[in-house]
Amino acid sequence: MVKVAIDLELQDKPGQLVKVLESIAKFGGNITSVYHHRERMKGEAVPISIGFEIKDPKRTNNIISTIKTQGFTILRTEFEQKTFNATVILIGHVFQANITDTIDQIMATKAIVQKVDARIKGMKNVSSVKFTLQANSAEIIRRAIEVTKKICSEKNLQLIRSL
Repeated sequence: MVKVAIDLELQDKPGQLVKVLESIAKFGGNITSVYHHRERMKGEAVPISIGFEIKDPKRTNNIISTIKTQGFTILRTEFEQKTFNATVILIGHVFQANITDTIDQIMATKAIVQKVDARIKGMKNVSSVKFTLQANSAEIIRRAIEVTKKICSEKNLQLIRSL
C-alpha cells in the first residue's frame, strides 16, 4: 500500500474536483483527504491537496497521466510507502543453531530484518536475540512470523512476539 499526496490547481467551477476524484477512483485509489486552499487562489485557479492510498503503486502513473490529460496542473506529487513492523525475540542456542540461516529464511519471505539486538554470555550458552522485522505489507509480516515459528520449532528455540 502506498500513500500518495497530490497538489494541483483546478478552475473554481462546478465539476472540476469530481473529474479528478473519479480519475483516482477509476484506478483503485482510496481518497483519504481533500483540502481546498482558497486563501491561495490565483485568479480562477484554486489549489487543492488530495491524499489517497493505492494498493498497486504502478497505477499511480495512470492516475497522474489521466489528470494531466484532463488539463489540470499538478504542482506536487509525493509518495510514501506504507510499512509494517513486528518484533520477535528468539531464546535458546540461537547462535549454535546458525543465526545466519535463520535470518536468511526470514528474509526469503521478503521481510527485512531491519535490526538485530543480541544478548550473549557465550557461544554455548542460552542467548536471546531480538529481530525487528519490516515489510511493505501485513501479509509479508504474517508470513515472516510463520516462518520464524517454524524455524524455532525446528531449532528448539523459544519465540516471543510483540503485539
